[in-house]
Amino acid sequence: MVVYNNGTDLYGVSSYIVDATLGQGNYTTIAAALTAASGAGFAGDIFIRPGTYTENPSLVAGVNLVAWPSDGTGGTVIIKGNCTLSTAGTVTISGCQLQTNSAACVTVSGSVASILNLVNCYINCTNNTGITFSSSSASSKLNINFCTGDLGTTGIGLFTNSSAGAFTISNSTFTNSGASLTDSTHSGSGLLFTQYVNLNHRLTTSGSSALISLTYTNIGNGTSGIALTHGSTAANSGCFMCRLYGGSSAAISISASCTLGVTNCEINSIATNAITGAGTINYQGLAFTAASRTINTTTQSQAGTLFGSTTTAPTAGMLGELIGGSYSTAIGTAVAQMATISLTAGVWMVTGNIGINGAANTSLTAIISATTASLTPLQGGASAQTTTSATLGSNICFPSFRVTPTTTTSYFLNASVGASTNTATGIFYAIRVA
Repeated sequence: MVVYNNGTDLYGVSSYIVDATLGQGNYTTIAAALTAASGAGFAGDIFIRPGTYTENPSLVAGVNLVAWPSDGTGGTVIIKGNCTLSTAGTVTISGCQLQTNSAACVTVSGSVASILNLVNCYINCTNNTGITFSSSSASSKLNINFCTGDLGTTGIGLFTNSSAGAFTISNSTFTNSGASLTDSTHSGSGLLFTQYVNLNHRLTTSGSSALISLTYTNIGNGTSGIALTHGSTAANSGCFMCRLYGGSSAAISISASCTLGVTNCEINSIATNAITGAGTINYQGLAFTAASRTINTTTQSQAGTLFGSTTTAPTAGMLGELIGGSYSTAIGTAVAQMATISLTAGVWMVTGNIGINGAANTSLTAIISATTASLTPLQGGASAQTTTSATLGSNICFPSFRVTPTTTTSYFLNASVGASTNTATGIFYAIRVA
């Protein structure tokens, strides 16, 4: 048996060694080691030897809790309780399994700049949500790096975040063996940032300032419920290169007055609407990998897929945007403007028709032109049509043709008849194709 003594053992991993077995370390509890380190003004690492420590350590700024990197995932060093930090300063916990007991296993609270780093830890949520981050300080931080974990039962999430500070999760994977349908939540004014993360459960945002930046992140596992419910009105939230897995539910729901950017993401859902809600989506480059390909958010902008809303027309700038409509105008022997459309920069397909009713006429001439009341066509035969010996009900249809204005440009449908004044009716419109 190796006996450690902080006064004489100059080659130990630390001057503060915790082992549940008396005589194999300086302290048998983490709390006792923290009390001693704090009293001595120590700043450094407390080393924890294998064992299960059922206690609620109050973390001390500048004093880290460490074990060998394999001890956390291997479950040889288990802290079964709530590690809390509410004082100013930085603490790192590494190589430990943090297990819930009667509360969260990690809590960062208070009103000062508390910074907690979890590195190579296993977050074992056996009966409660694992992490509570509620510090009101904008300088507080919770950083989770190279960690794993699991939701072991229903009714729990990985975290609740109501902090004004930044919450970062990177290079980490969290499974959901308990098939929990409970969301992790972000309602604080600080940024939630994820990168290279697997959240095998659901996520909800809420409030007026809960900002999210999700990159290379998997959310959801296809169980009942929406993978990402975005209910925060904070500007500039977004997902980039993420996989949103809703299964039989929508993959994403965006609440009214909320906006979410979704770029180069995989959307997996077999629900009627893969992306839904009364909010706004700015999207580009989406890949729909299940049966549903429909977006029915109230407002959509930025083209990225040919599948759009089933309930609202494409908004300005999107593929399928339509300008123009029907008209009814008096027509005489002088060439006059029947209808006009104004197109912004882009690629458009233009078409229309014109018909006359009333007295018989000798001819009907119609032109689509860049000049009002002009007989100069935009595109030869495609936009210039004449019919002679026009009679009641004569009609001209223009085959669609492409225009590519570089600035906002007006186009006109001009027409005249050979004799009697009539009423001309028809449609004149353009559809954005690029």
